[in-house]
Amino acid sequence: MALPSEVGRYLIRLRREANVTQKEVAERASMYPAVLSKIESGERSITEEEMQRLVAALDTKSAHRFGKTWSQRWSHLERPPIGHPDGDLLREGELCLAKIVQLREKLGPESEGTDPFQARLRLSEEEIKQAAFLVRNLEHTVAFMGDIGVGKTTALCEILGLKVSRTPGGRVVEVLEVGNGRTTVCEVQVVQGPEYGLVVESLTDEEVEQDVFEFSDFLIRNSKQGGRGDGETPSPEASTDDPAFLGITKERERCIRNMSRLTVPSTGTGAGGERVDPAMQLAQAAPDANTLAGEIVSRMNLKGRRRRELWYRPEMGREPLVWLEEIFRQVNNGRHPEFSIPRVIEVMIPEDVLGEETLKLRLVDTKGIDATVERADLENHLSDPGAVVVLCTGFNDAPAVSVQAVLERGQRVGIDGLDAKTAVLVLAHPGQALGVKHDDGTEVDTVEEGYALKADQVWMQLGVRNVGCAAVEFFNCREESPERVKEALVQLVWNVREQHCRDLGNMIRDASAMVDNYQEERVVEEQKEASRRLRIWLDNNRQLPEFTSEFQGSLLSAIHRAHPSSVRASVRREGLWDNLDYGYQVGSGVRSVVDEIMTPRIAGFREVAKNAADDLSNAADLVNQAVRMMEAGRTGFLATSQDFGRTIHTYDMRSDKEFWASCDDEWGRGPGYRDRVLDIHHSWFGARTHGSEGLNNRVREYVGGGWDALLDQVGSILG
Repeated sequence: MALPSEVGRYLIRLRREANVTQKEVAERASMYPAVLSKIESGERSITEEEMQRLVAALDTKSAHRFGKTWSQRWSHLERPPIGHPDGDLLREGELCLAKIVQLREKLGPESEGTDPFQARLRLSEEEIKQAAFLVRNLEHTVAFMGDIGVGKTTALCEILGLKVSRTPGGRVVEVLEVGNGRTTVCEVQVVQGPEYGLVVESLTDEEVEQDVFEFSDFLIRNSKQGGRGDGETPSPEASTDDPAFLGITKERERCIRNMSRLTVPSTGTGAGGERVDPAMQLAQAAPDANTLAGEIVSRMNLKGRRRRELWYRPEMGREPLVWLEEIFRQVNNGRHPEFSIPRVIEVMIPEDVLGEETLKLRLVDTKGIDATVERADLENHLSDPGAVVVLCTGFNDAPAVSVQAVLERGQRVGIDGLDAKTAVLVLAHPGQALGVKHDDGTEVDTVEEGYALKADQVWMQLGVRNVGCAAVEFFNCREESPERVKEALVQLVWNVREQHCRDLGNMIRDASAMVDNYQEERVVEEQKEASRRLRIWLDNNRQLPEFTSEFQGSLLSAIHRAHPSSVRASVRREGLWDNLDYGYQVGSGVRSVVDEIMTPRIAGFREVAKNAADDLSNAADLVNQAVRMMEAGRTGFLATSQDFGRTIHTYDMRSDKEFWASCDDEWGRGPGYRDRVLDIHHSWFGARTHGSEGLNNRVREYVGGGWDALLDQVGSILG
């Protein structure tokens, strides 16, 4: 039963929707206004008879529905919030679970461990609970991804209305700091909260100290090699094998400099008016990188940077968004004395995100895509069943190579449903749409026509790459209202929810048929025949084919594509580097091997199951359940195979100190560092992958064991 406080809040909502006052409702319900006031405030519980009178007084569809559901008891599922958009479906799930439990108790525990029907009952109970969890959850993520500098942060601020003028009549700026790329130090999340504020998850002191050491090592090497001393690192375009590159991101370097008060002045301070880098001056006086790192860390005062959140208060004397923009800029650049380097910044706003009242949406501005899309943070959003992904691209190059690569990557590692949960957002600049031409060379007449032609090109290019998405949207944030894009994003979330509801509805339907017909003779016979056909397939497909790809290929390819500085930064951290995470890459390699082997086999099982369901309609619930079990097993095994791959890095690679030292020693020996490191990696894997004790055999045994376990699980419900 709902708590008094929840009942009271919902009664207030119903009264406001009906556009009547508390006094009017009390009079219609023959109730003292003071009593209704206590009920609405949650100070007093409401009786069944009082609820009936209030529902009659309000006399709306929502009120009558509330009157029927407020006192429902939930024993098997967590009770959804009052007014949940899918409350009726969840109630069906609750009642179905009650029937399953009742039948299990009736059948007794004697054969529970071996009886296929009991196994089906347990499976139905578990899958309905898992599907109901997704349906009940009203929190969803909308993750923006795109190349560095493509404009996704600007678009996100326009869509959310996070724009402010610092002074009356002054220039309007985005609340989330923007620039020409490499501006935001970490992932930023925008979510509804009680007030405007920031909640920050920071790097650990050890992680900050590692970054400081890399920065210090760069300074020492640059100072000893006659570096320029102006605080400017060469751009990545200047050379692909320049030993002066930092082993940390430019954003984190900026934070370290600000936190240690070692920023390069904007104007000349040295003889002749040249800029002098105070960090380089420290490096020139330091004997080694360790000493320099200790000095910089001491200046940063990490022990005093333990703050995790800040909230706006009216007495601050500024408008909320002005305060938020200022605080975000300070934290993002390491200029706030109480915050360390952020890992994630959560921006709280009191308004409904995207104007959506029913769902609790979280908009995520991911770190810009640089050299590779193979990143754990991106894959986490792609794999989240409650998330939608917005792939941002410029107009002229739409769809950007990175957009196509994200979709291909998701497909390659076996993420299901990508085409239903992703959208391409083309960020147009003024005049670009009108510059689009038809095949005959004539220009379009309207922006809408230009968008339509560009959309056709996007769909065609995605089709060529054999990937898809749910929608292609356009947004010119300088000239267009964001309302259309906001509606499209919200609809995309609702579409994902509709699929969750369909899945739950199918499970409830099949479970109900199983319970209602479990003793009917014809049903039993057809299910036996269906079980026989499916078991034949299981028996014939125990043996998996040999691998056609190697699990280490993902890591080696990532190293080949990475910038040499990223390779070295990861080597110095024994593979623990965000931009080149060895554990993630090896895990992805194992996951790809699993997907390559399992997916075609499961497609074959699905085909046999479809034929059985078509021929034996009374066995459809059994067949559907077996298919769901097989597909859920594949999804779960893909996730655990990623973890298994990480263990190869954890237990085999990280412990090999000689391997890391040999890779690190190649730095500074001239052009070709990355190729030399790749040669070392090829030799390392070559010596450890073959033979009965090799890593290939370990992966093969792991995959084979997982496949056998999955077939055994499916077989347990077939008899």
